[in-house]
Amino acid sequence: KMRRRGKSRLFASLSLTSFLWASDPVQSFSAPCNRLFPSIVHPVSLLSLKGPRALCAPIRSLSEAFQESILDPVLKEVTADVVGSSKEDGVEETEEAWLQRGIERLKAVAGTTQVVEVLQEIAQESPTGALPDELFRALFSFDLDSFQLEALQALGTRRSVVVSAPTGSGKTVAGELAIWYALALGLKVMYTTPLKALSNQKFRDFRRQYGAHRVGLLTGDSGVNREAPVLVMTTEVFRNMLYDDLNMVQDVFAVVLDELHYMNDPSRGTVWEESIISAPKSLLIVGLSATVSNAKDIVGWFEHVHGPTKLVTTDFRPVPLRYLYGSNKGISPLFRDPDAGPGGRAQKLDSKKKLKRALELNPALLDEDSEQQFGGQGSSSWRGDVTVGGNSKLAYAARRGGNENRRPQQKVPSYPYVARCLARKDLLPAIVFIFSRLGCERAANDVANSLRSDYGLGLSRADTARITERLDAFDRRVGDQAEFTLSEERRLLFLKGLGVHHAGMLPLEKTLVEDLFSAGLLKICFATETLAAGINMPARTTVISTLSKRGDNGIGPLSVAQVLQMAGRAGRRGMDQEGAAVILKSRSDDAHSGRDLLLKPIEAIVSHFRPSYGMVAKLLRQYTLAEAEELTKRSFGTYVQELESASAEGSDGSRLAKLEIKMEDLRQSVAPYTLTEIKDYTKASERVEAAERILGYLIAQTAANEAKTFEALLPFARHGAALILRPSSQASAALGVTVHAALLGVRFSSDVDISAVTVLTAPPHCEVLEVQPEDIAHLDLEEGVGLPPADAREMFATMEALPRDKWVQQPSGRFRPALSEGVNLEVLRVGSKVVPSVEPEYLESGEIAKQRAKVKRQERRRARKREVLALSEHTDLEALMKDAEELDKIEVSVRRLQKRLAKQKKRREKQVEAGSQVWEDFLAMRDVLERFSAIDGDNKPTDLGLLVGSANSDNELWLALILTSPCVRRLSAPELASLISAVMIQYTRPDTFVAFGPSAAVTIAAESLRELAETLYDAQVEFDVDCPVQLAGSYAGLVESWASGLVTWNQLTSSTSMNQGDVCTMLRRTMEVLRSMTSIAALPNSVRDNARTAADAMNRAPLSDVTYLDRRQDSSAEDELAPIIIDSASA
Repeated sequence: KMRRRGKSRLFASLSLTSFLWASDPVQSFSAPCNRLFPSIVHPVSLLSLKGPRALCAPIRSLSEAFQESILDPVLKEVTADVVGSSKEDGVEETEEAWLQRGIERLKAVAGTTQVVEVLQEIAQESPTGALPDELFRALFSFDLDSFQLEALQALGTRRSVVVSAPTGSGKTVAGELAIWYALALGLKVMYTTPLKALSNQKFRDFRRQYGAHRVGLLTGDSGVNREAPVLVMTTEVFRNMLYDDLNMVQDVFAVVLDELHYMNDPSRGTVWEESIISAPKSLLIVGLSATVSNAKDIVGWFEHVHGPTKLVTTDFRPVPLRYLYGSNKGISPLFRDPDAGPGGRAQKLDSKKKLKRALELNPALLDEDSEQQFGGQGSSSWRGDVTVGGNSKLAYAARRGGNENRRPQQKVPSYPYVARCLARKDLLPAIVFIFSRLGCERAANDVANSLRSDYGLGLSRADTARITERLDAFDRRVGDQAEFTLSEERRLLFLKGLGVHHAGMLPLEKTLVEDLFSAGLLKICFATETLAAGINMPARTTVISTLSKRGDNGIGPLSVAQVLQMAGRAGRRGMDQEGAAVILKSRSDDAHSGRDLLLKPIEAIVSHFRPSYGMVAKLLRQYTLAEAEELTKRSFGTYVQELESASAEGSDGSRLAKLEIKMEDLRQSVAPYTLTEIKDYTKASERVEAAERILGYLIAQTAANEAKTFEALLPFARHGAALILRPSSQASAALGVTVHAALLGVRFSSDVDISAVTVLTAPPHCEVLEVQPEDIAHLDLEEGVGLPPADAREMFATMEALPRDKWVQQPSGRFRPALSEGVNLEVLRVGSKVVPSVEPEYLESGEIAKQRAKVKRQERRRARKREVLALSEHTDLEALMKDAEELDKIEVSVRRLQKRLAKQKKRREKQVEAGSQVWEDFLAMRDVLERFSAIDGDNKPTDLGLLVGSANSDNELWLALILTSPCVRRLSAPELASLISAVMIQYTRPDTFVAFGPSAAVTIAAESLRELAETLYDAQVEFDVDCPVQLAGSYAGLVESWASGLVTWNQLTSSTSMNQGDVCTMLRRTMEVLRSMTSIAALPNSVRDNARTAADAMNRAPLSDVTYLDRRQDSSAEDELAPIIIDSASA
């Protein structure tokens, strides 16, 4: 019934919506509103606004925007009713009044969980449906930074966002803003972290911030409040959720990927890529990353595979950093300008020259390294030893009995000395990063033993009392249920303001350390680098003990990102004016090493996308083989390779096309001559010019040498001696023409300096000339040769008597007397006849003669080439050669570009092969799955394949084969847990002692699986698949003993040399797999029941969810720690 055909679809949808709206306005309006009102009101906000109050504004806008003749009568009627009802309800409140009233309401309940309900009510009352930034500013006690609001505005325009900011800049606030925004709209949001410990901490923080009933936790092995609007989980759990059940994210507004830079992790980076590729495009992604060098590439990839994405970058830190260097001389600024360095105030200097100077090494540190080799206050050759007077026992022993030829070790500051320096400079609290568990423990004990104060490092009597109260509360509430108590050594560390944090500790103990440190009761925490991965333990100072650490491939240097991640933990917003990052001198690193590392560019994120058996099974369950191939080609690595290839080929290809056009024009310009002919003639001319230059040089050199000789001989030469003059400047063109003459006399300007030489030239010249010694080419000193001496003296006297103004300078530069001045010409003619004549060849040396002949040969060759080319005298040889030279240069550039494009083509082919390598690995795993009947002929997973897709392991096929083997059905629940641990656990620490061994049933089951393991291994070798096929029972006895419930925690941990944290990790990993087995329908009921029984038996303190600690909500016990014990059934 529409009168305008072009708008029929829009109004048909709007008309249908108006019919349905009367019964269910939100549900009926949510679908078309995204298409109808993008410019009137934020579409997402309409999804949660109850009632007509928020809908009346856009509908009123539509009724005013379109003519009445176009509107559907039913729509007009409904619109009028809505607008009328909205006026009756008082919707005419201005937006400014609504906003001001909302801000006041939020501030009234700030700091309580009631703020969520108030925010939702304010959003529902929005006159336009929009949510201004001012509402969210009111939620925080500090002013939001511009980049945080920029991220929020991107979400408001339905765009994903990637925030790349330094550690400590407040990028987590951008993730919290996404949560607030979703809660305001009544929608769900997911928050993912790379670590379970970080997920636990976020869970605790969000419960306090948004309310316990609004926050849930999913970590794979546990779940709390799964239906909550805010769900915290590890990234692996989110990835598995996308593969298993997309319905779980259908109603989710956004997912926050915290620590997005974990994409660069070689072993786990693929999880982030899979999550982004598989996430539905309706789900907004908020990526929070530390500063990376290729953030634009990441955002481009986001847009390519997911949808519109906004990049938000900043180098701003609310608390600026200052970099220091610690040695046995104390702690000093690392840079010339103490405020220089990444995140420092000097980074904003307007002059590059000033910034460069500011980033120079502190001059006071230049000579420090050589001095410190001989020790000093606080020096130690090994920080781990107990120190006495600043010198370690090992260093003392080395000085007494060490090898004299041994290279002297660098003297490094001991940790007690570093602790005293930090205290003196008011740099506490501090986190000291040491890259080994044992190193953390030793350092803490060294510092504790060196403290003499009864109240510890910088602690007051009240602080010690508070620590004691908290520790007692911890023991009361945790000890009885978790069978865990703090050791006296650990309590002593706490009472001295010291703490240790590493993976070898129980999660509940690490949580206690985090809470004590956050409360300001611990002054120094010695921790491994895992603490830098997002755990919220802000400190005034961070100390980096060394710039290298041991990895899988031996000891290697830290990356720039790792150093900045640790340094960025320094500086507490609202408490510190600036943070401090101290780089300690070590045996391998000095101040130069620290400065150079900090000034290096941050590493770029690279792709680590790779398939697994589980991925293959899950993708083939949902997609065809062709669709799965397309998905695997959407990785970040493939995108970057295509981007680089397209950019390089585009610029080089365009330049090559332009050069080829110019090259063709020049070829026509030099025609009919070929480039070879012109080059040949040009080279011939160049050879002539080169030969003439050499000849001129030889002549000039010879003349200079002879002039010195003649200048020495002339004073002793007789009058009338025969000589030969060199050609004048006028005769220089006729090379070789000489003039014969006789010496009349020499005039001196002083006793030794010759002013001029007077000579008489032979016929036909017959003239008197004044020349210089350098004009003489030959002088004959023999008697009887030349003029008679008497005649020569008479002529010389006559010339000397002639005034100087009567001498005329000739064009050649020589002087002669004017003939009109009474010179006797007859005498000159008679005298000239007796001037001897010498052949010119006699004058030239052998080298000059050879070079003169070479010049003539080159001239003849050039003349022949000119005749061959038929070059006329009017040919512009200079322009022709210029064009030929330019043509030659362009041809060289064209050849280089062609070679570069050829290399790029080969590189692109290799990149395609590398990109296809992922697909080849996918197909290889598909072939292995097909070999074991997990994939059928139609590339669809069988029951075994579905089990592979549901399995949680490094080798899902191996775990699935074990779970379907007959021997598993005969195992009891503890024995099943024991066997699962043999497949899953890869604990590789050497010299580990375990007292408990697996039972006979587990040993028999493991032996029966050996042949299956070999078969799978052979198949993987055949298809070139690299996945672990593990069946190690070294620690299976520990798991079986704990699952049986026959041992206590103290009995279990005392039976092994493993750290309690490692035992906890092993058992919880086994629990995680057992819990995942309970929901796999393909498993027999008996196996699932045993898995459930084993998981429940293992889920007891201290492994249960006692690790989730929170503060008491009642004010009477504000400082007391209250563990939340979550029953496994409810979880």
